[in-house]
Parts: sequence; C-alpha cells; structure tokens
Amino acid sequence: MSTRDPSLLAARNLLAQRLVDRHGLDPIDAHTAVSRVHYGLDTEHEHLVRQEASAVLDEVSATLRTHLVKLVAALAPHLQEVGEAAARALEQITRPPRPRPAWQSPYGPARKGHRR
Repeated sequence: MSTRDPSLLAARNLLAQRLVDRHGLDPIDAHTAVSRVHYGLDTEHEHLVRQEASAVLDEVSATLRTHLVKLVAALAPHLQEVGEAAARALEQITRPPRPRPAWQSPYGPARKGHRR
C-alpha cells in the first residue's frame, strides 16, 4: 500500500485520534507512534497503538456481524423458497436414458435385405 492511499491515511488518522482522546497523547506523538508501528519501528507506545487497532477491529466486526445477521434473517425466507423450488424441479427431472454403446446405430439395426 502506498503512503498516499486514502484508506490507509484515514485508518492511521483514526488510530492517532483515538490515542489522543483515550490515552492523552500529544497529536504529533500519536501520529509518530502509529507511523512507527506501521513501518515496523520501535516505539514506546506500540502497545497502545496495537490495543487501539484491536479495539477498532472489534467495534467494526461487531457492527458488521449485526448487519449480517439482519441481512441473513431478511433473506432466509427467500432462500428457503428458492431451495424448495429447486427441489421440486429436481423431482420433475426424469433420468436420462442410458447412452447407447458406440457400436450401436442411432437408427436401429441395419436391414438385412439391402446389402450388396
């Protein structure tokens, strides 16, 4: 990811703001800590950055889980209808006839009187 990626910058800004709001870090120190963790460098606030990143992921996953449960609950009756319709369609399909052997003609046996 590029350092100019808007999503990456927004995530780093969010983490830095959480460090300022929840842990009382100076904004410059917060951004420095987030950047240093991002680049794999040592910082005294690494545990705080990782703690806040984990908290953000927990909050997002809880929200996503809630929305997914609602979505699946709304789709369940429709999915059940589709499944029942597919089962009915499969019941109506007859077994295809067994394929004939390669040596057998699709027109039946040859007439015996027409050979010369």
